[in-house]
Amino acid sequence: MNNILEMIKNEKVEWKKLGEVFYTRTGYTPSKRKREYWEKGTIPWITIDDIRDKGRVLKDANVKISNKAVKKNTFKSNSIIMSTIATIGEYALVKMDFVANQQFIVFTLKEDYYDKINMEYMRHYFSEISRFCKKNIRISSVPTVGTDTILKIKIPIPSIEIQEKIVKTLDEFTDYVTELQSE
Repeated sequence: MNNILEMIKNEKVEWKKLGEVFYTRTGYTPSKRKREYWEKGTIPWITIDDIRDKGRVLKDANVKISNKAVKKNTFKSNSIIMSTIATIGEYALVKMDFVANQQFIVFTLKEDYYDKINMEYMRHYFSEISRFCKKNIRISSVPTVGTDTILKIKIPIPSIEIQEKIVKTLDEFTDYVTELQSE
């Protein structure tokens, strides 16, 4: 985001590749043929409609699946999802444990970065990553962006204090714009 780059231009910043900072996994869709996966579900299963309906911070999902439908384990709360198939570049910060469909790559912060990266800061910075992805679409029968390409993107990591100031400023700006649009 150009605003973020402007905000950090005079700050000490470390640049890291996304693949150095985040674990990544791809989402999946449980078999629709197995009713027990979809009945009495309690685990949020995120699709692109959740971002469209709820915005860039998700605290719930439109659809829930059962424990039987979960492969290995759920994705961790405070992860970022980004669509890399069909609808390219849609993203959100997810504030609950969840499962996501196969359109998404799930970015979960590596333990070494827990005290170095504010995930709200990353939520704002993902707008820049989204723009990059939209400019680098591979066209086949379905538009995609390669995970290998995304993981090489370098992100700026200023001090946690600067990240918090950036989040505060951008959140206030977003609230102001939302207020103006609702009038």
